[in-house]
Amino acid sequence: MTELVVDALPSQTNNSETLQQLKIDLEVLKNVEKDLENHEKLTLLFLILEDYNCFQQVYEAFCVLNVENILSNFAGSIREWQMKLFEALCITKAKREIRFLGLSYDELERIFVPAAVHLEPPNSGRTQVHIGAKLLFYLFDKDLGEKERIKLLGKVYEQIRPPEELKNNDPMEIHALYWIQQRYIALTSDGRGNLENLLKPLKAMGLSEHTRYLDLQKYSSKAGLKIPSLPKPLEKVPSLPTIPQASNLIQSAYVVVLNVISIPNTLYEDRTSSNVDVARLEETFKGLRYTVKVYGDPTIHRIKEIFTDLKSNFDREKHDALIVCILSHGVEGHFVSHDNVDVPLSSIEKFMCTPRLRHLPKILMIQACQGNKIGHVIKNDVVTDSPREADNTINRISSINTVDHDLFLQFSATMREFKALRHVTEGSWFINAVCDVLAEPRGQESSLSILQWTQKVNQLVKKNKGQLRQGVFVSQLPEVLLRFDEDFFFPTYRKD
Repeated sequence: MTELVVDALPSQTNNSETLQQLKIDLEVLKNVEKDLENHEKLTLLFLILEDYNCFQQVYEAFCVLNVENILSNFAGSIREWQMKLFEALCITKAKREIRFLGLSYDELERIFVPAAVHLEPPNSGRTQVHIGAKLLFYLFDKDLGEKERIKLLGKVYEQIRPPEELKNNDPMEIHALYWIQQRYIALTSDGRGNLENLLKPLKAMGLSEHTRYLDLQKYSSKAGLKIPSLPKPLEKVPSLPTIPQASNLIQSAYVVVLNVISIPNTLYEDRTSSNVDVARLEETFKGLRYTVKVYGDPTIHRIKEIFTDLKSNFDREKHDALIVCILSHGVEGHFVSHDNVDVPLSSIEKFMCTPRLRHLPKILMIQACQGNKIGHVIKNDVVTDSPREADNTINRISSINTVDHDLFLQFSATMREFKALRHVTEGSWFINAVCDVLAEPRGQESSLSILQWTQKVNQLVKKNKGQLRQGVFVSQLPEVLLRFDEDFFFPTYRKD
């Protein structure tokens, strides 16, 4: 398979130097297309086209033949398609594909400024996404809800002959190409066009004061109107479900589970019920169609081998995220290996946060004690993942009401300085909650974001109460350290 030919974007260069380093070939484009839905391919093609008088060819490829590599089939005949593709990926916020290419969306955003709409043809000497196509994308994808799109189609097809080949649920871009064929609108290869005929139906829909209407009006060289300081927003459609962008859906994560059951010749008791946690994790993540690898009783040497290999050989083409689950005894900031070595959690973080996994979601889950305190409740048998002697001195252990630490924003089973609790036969509260939330029934069009997941797990764990020893009733509150500046989503669980 062809090697990726994209150079990393240096942080200390200007945009013109960076642009010279953006490269992609047709073989890499085919690999990018594998993870795209058909409507996403069509949107990207619409944005990078040079000759928009191509309805019949695109219709046959997309609707009749269902060509798998529609982008790469057309790209070869498009001038400077590579640069236009990078800009189109940025405009559509195809962050998954950008990460696949080893690039940062934030870097591309600074170069292409997708939110800016310049209504004059480009004069920088660099081929850009067609301005009119960009305006239409924002109109179709960002401004109009499903009901408004259908309404717009109805009004347009009152003015021109409706296409026999197309349906209302076909992507708006294929309809736009038909409109161009029928000379209802025009987009030319020099960046100019005429979208004036769209103004009438949009005005009839009550959108004449919307910013996009005014942009279309100005772009079409009609006498300019003064843009209102507070243009009316388009009405949202509350009935439509919220579906995550495909680029932020974690579809093929690689999951590593380190399960330390015994630590011989120490005060640590065997964690036999941890096998229940492992079975639940395997079943749940495989139900999400993730790849799961379990390591039983790893020594410090084996742990280093595992993460050194991940650091160098993590396969970005197969996997779009890394999830590490550590099940062991622990002390604050550490977990304990099979050969009784305190392993810093910070060292695992450093192994996970490497250039090879740059721009990919990374989740570290820890079922291990992080201190000697317990969550005390004012009223099932549980044990802790810490040395026996710590439990025998229960009267000297600090206790605190976990409610005081509610709404506090590594996903750890417990707060720092606190114990992690585990039922002697049913597994840990934390891992059971993690799996329960991931596997809960959801419709195909429903989504579970990482933030929602952590919140729901917190709620489930907080409901648990157990008796540790000597009549002391305990509770637990997980801790989340979240560094995501955008949300990612889990797919729907499917049990085979």
